[in-house]
Amino acid sequence: MRCITVDACLKQISDYCRGNPTGFPLLVNTENPCDYADILNRMEADIAKTRIYVSSACEKDSLPMPENVLYEMKKKGTHVLIGAVQAAMLHGESATDRLLGELVIYQISDHAIVLCDHCQRLLQAIARKNLNFSKRMLFLEGKTSPLPTILIANNRLQCFGQKSMNGMKQLLNALEKNANLPKDIILITKYVPGLFAESMYYVTEVASIYKALCQKYSEIANMTRKLYGTDSQWSWLAEALEKTSSFSKLICKLFESQDMLTIKLADYVMFADVNVRWFYWLALKVYRSTGKSYLAMSLRLTNSQDEFEEKLYYALLEEKHTSDIFDIHYAERKRLLAQLEENLPLMREYCNLVTQYERDAIFYLTDSSEDEQMAIVQCLSKYEYTEKELLVAFEKVAPELASYLSQFDFNKTNTKVAQIDVGIWPLLTQYFQQYKLQKLCNRIFPEFVEQVEELANNRLYNKLVPRSAIVKKMGKNGVQPYFFDALGVEFLSYILAKCEEYGLICEIDVAHGLLPSITAKNKEFEQYFIAGTIRKIGALDELKHHSQVFNYEKVKEPIHLFHELDIIDRNLRMISSELVQEHYQEALILSDHGASRLAVIYEHENEKIRLTKKGEHSGRCCPVAENPNIPFVAYEDGYGILANYERFNGGRPANVEVHGGATLEEVVVPIIRLTKRPEELKIFFLNTLIHIKLKEVATIKLFANPPLKQPKLSVNDIFYDGEFLEDSKHVQFAMPEIKRSRTYEAKIYDGDRKVATLSFKGEKKNAQERQFSL
Repeated sequence: MRCITVDACLKQISDYCRGNPTGFPLLVNTENPCDYADILNRMEADIAKTRIYVSSACEKDSLPMPENVLYEMKKKGTHVLIGAVQAAMLHGESATDRLLGELVIYQISDHAIVLCDHCQRLLQAIARKNLNFSKRMLFLEGKTSPLPTILIANNRLQCFGQKSMNGMKQLLNALEKNANLPKDIILITKYVPGLFAESMYYVTEVASIYKALCQKYSEIANMTRKLYGTDSQWSWLAEALEKTSSFSKLICKLFESQDMLTIKLADYVMFADVNVRWFYWLALKVYRSTGKSYLAMSLRLTNSQDEFEEKLYYALLEEKHTSDIFDIHYAERKRLLAQLEENLPLMREYCNLVTQYERDAIFYLTDSSEDEQMAIVQCLSKYEYTEKELLVAFEKVAPELASYLSQFDFNKTNTKVAQIDVGIWPLLTQYFQQYKLQKLCNRIFPEFVEQVEELANNRLYNKLVPRSAIVKKMGKNGVQPYFFDALGVEFLSYILAKCEEYGLICEIDVAHGLLPSITAKNKEFEQYFIAGTIRKIGALDELKHHSQVFNYEKVKEPIHLFHELDIIDRNLRMISSELVQEHYQEALILSDHGASRLAVIYEHENEKIRLTKKGEHSGRCCPVAENPNIPFVAYEDGYGILANYERFNGGRPANVEVHGGATLEEVVVPIIRLTKRPEELKIFFLNTLIHIKLKEVATIKLFANPPLKQPKLSVNDIFYDGEFLEDSKHVQFAMPEIKRSRTYEAKIYDGDRKVATLSFKGEKKNAQERQFSL
């Protein structure tokens, strides 16, 4: 039978219920939820009818079996069977067809109504087999709506942010009602979608939890991809977000604030919870992966948290060192990696990868790790660089090496010689600058060897003041002496830079030690101090002779230089601290001798030189009874002493550096006085009135405490270089352009830095000037 309207359908149902029992139930079918709901509501409102819900006989999460409740319809009274067809439809069309076939012939004693949904096609097929069956069917005509889709999840988090049904019982109950059902029903069940392959409903797996997160949180939708996390990680995030309600609030809970994300990088590898570590990376991806920063670039190159630390190390290799932003990224990378514990495998691989840039690899390195330090000196050994190129590179790559390689000028303030020998100043300046360059680059220039051979014959060091002559004249009150074993003048530029950094005034005297240049022969300065007051610093000498790490036979590159500088730096910081705490007023650093790296690199034992005994101190000197009269061998205190880079026969090669010989780097030593920089800067002219005399250049003397390094004076926009007098605190300026009597304004500079503005008065003294003024 067919009905056009719901009312007509309900009338047919009423007629069936009032009539004599037919012995069979009436199957009522609808094709859309609205019609179904209207009829169900009327059935539920009729207290004369007993309703049989299949869901009531279903366990919480068990497959519904409609056959289990059919017997209820055999009882006396009018019954309404609800949910049987929907339960069968879950199993499939065949199961539904069998159930409908059973119901149409199911014998009852009274009246029963079976509500069917979307079964018109199956019922009509049954009716065609037996025309009598059509009398037991009622079809409500209406627009056929699609059946809902069932999306299966196996846990609550899989359907994060969406309404879900828990278990088969709840699902069947909803299908029985068939009202206000969503297009997609999300079901949490133990069953997998494959079990419902034959179902009349479309049953599939719920969309990923990642998709659910995207639907609820724009940050995740706009800035992430599913591959950024595993299913378990996205599930963890969903659960965490449920407790905090927003992405940004979760960041605040775990990392204080969005602004603290980069600061928290220091704690990144320390996060014990792997999920928190992953979320930290994800939060950075969301909030820090845009822009031009190095961190943003590193994040853009990562698709998983496991790649994050690797890209922090490697991302710089994606850029050319000549790009406009390279220096900014370089500095940021160095700062970021400093916050993390060093990852040795990643750093070693970075140093391996950076070699792709060959000569330019040095620009990608820093001095922050031993692996990078080794990579730096390997570059210096493998490729040729000019001194200017190295100074430019070191300013960024290795500031300590820049300070070491910067030029120290030997002059009359720090290196006292006879007037006839003043030519030694530029020679020493050039010699030690070349020495440092060769030590860094692990090679000896042929022209430098020639110079050393020449100097070996003329004993240039004898033109310098002996160390003892300087020390014995020094004041000793309030002075703490330090014996810095093996400290050569090669380190003076580095020491000056560090003193500037630590607020120390550094005054230097350059002297020569005694031959042979060994400690036993160079401690004469001890007699000028009370016994036990000199504090010895032996780490530098120990590194040169007894290091278990640095051995030239195994590692040719001068990696030890970084450690030499570190030893000096640590002790300067200690002295600075003690001066600030006023343990004493002045620190005096004394050295017994220097050392030569080039004598080690030279690797040449002169087999023609055979003395009666074997060479000592790596062959740099040898005991002899009398002067051997060899041109490049000095004779002193019973020793023959090599002044070039060779070794006496039998001398064991040195591990790192050597001394005992008579090269300048072994014999020339510094005497360094350190005092605390005064809190008040004092710069003034010793006499503010200068006399301007005919045919004489006007001069003025300046006192500066602390002393200036590159004193300049500007008058009327004309610059004059200063000349140090008896020490580095007193400077004289010659001013040829000062001709008239008047008051002048002078601007005082230290290099390019202006430090003071002073005034002085010029006054002419010749008679004509006086008469003219009258």
